[in-house]
Amino acid sequence: MTFTQVPLLPRIDFAAGGNSYYDYDADSKRVSQRTAEGFRQFVYQGPDMLALQMERDESEETVAQYTMGAGLEAMHRDGDSSFYHYNHLGTALALTGANEAVTDTYRHDAWGVLLASTGSNLNPHTYVGRERYYRMPEAEMYHLGFRDYAQGLGRFMTVDPIGRFPNVVLNRLSKLGYLPILRSPIGASLSGRATQMEYGFVENRPAAMVDPAGLQPLRPGLANECDERYQRCISDQVSPIIDCVLPLLKDLAIPLPYDWKVFALCAVGCVPVGVGSGGIGYGKCLALCLGISDIISNILSIAPVWYFCNRELKEGRESCLFAYAHCCYRAETYCGEACDEPPGGWDDRGPGNPDWWKRRRR
Repeated sequence: MTFTQVPLLPRIDFAAGGNSYYDYDADSKRVSQRTAEGFRQFVYQGPDMLALQMERDESEETVAQYTMGAGLEAMHRDGDSSFYHYNHLGTALALTGANEAVTDTYRHDAWGVLLASTGSNLNPHTYVGRERYYRMPEAEMYHLGFRDYAQGLGRFMTVDPIGRFPNVVLNRLSKLGYLPILRSPIGASLSGRATQMEYGFVENRPAAMVDPAGLQPLRPGLANECDERYQRCISDQVSPIIDCVLPLLKDLAIPLPYDWKVFALCAVGCVPVGVGSGGIGYGKCLALCLGISDIISNILSIAPVWYFCNRELKEGRESCLFAYAHCCYRAETYCGEACDEPPGGWDDRGPGNPDWWKRRRR
């Protein structure tokens, strides 16, 4: 089988003969497909590509309707309603009918291969169906928002659309865990060769993480909510950073052809490097993140920014860290879910550490 290598998969040619075709709208939502099983048109609830509401056939007759709550909850097809029952990841274990009797069951391996099933209901949402993974049985793949995932390979079939980052930036900033940097428009302006990370699926942790849109691995449940809150909090700290950092860099005549928010995300994301290694380390991280070409000559110029603005940079991070630690304490105590360490790690003893909240509870 061969694929057309563009960000959104428009066509698959099968070695045994036959083709599958896929169409998308301006928001990158898959709006129709023509496969060996026939034609399907997809109708969404607004612009959200994960809010698939119904499917229609070629004559525009509705063949399936979906009910959504916290995720996919029910399907109405061929006059019958089916209700989903999931495991911790959101993978369907069974469907029940309106009379609460089990009609279908499913068993998958960790990577999404369907090992066994019973029942005859047509159901494209099996593996992580709650998050709207859409099964493509003819290709042995699943459609996940922006990308298509090959279950047998355990990887995506197209490069991560965030863009390609130099390995040194990926290694440093992904370890810091500051995801908004990697998901910002800066990705389009940095270049580098494709890496395994760009095709990787849920950081090779399929039993613990999901990736509904094909862009960002997430943990189900409260721990994931803690991560999202922390990232939003950090993103909200841009104003004091802009007020302090940007004038200094302009005075140093360092060209910054970037959107102000992207610049602020890089400035905050490099804070843990400054905490650990001072102005020189901070200057190097910021220069790499912003893609400044003449890095060596600019590191010493950028370094003073850390000493003049570290209060604004650190205070913004600390306020978010305290809230993140408390949320992670709750996730572990009440849900048995562990959060990832934040950029720069936890505080040693203060409220920026879940253990501090545990001791306080005692």
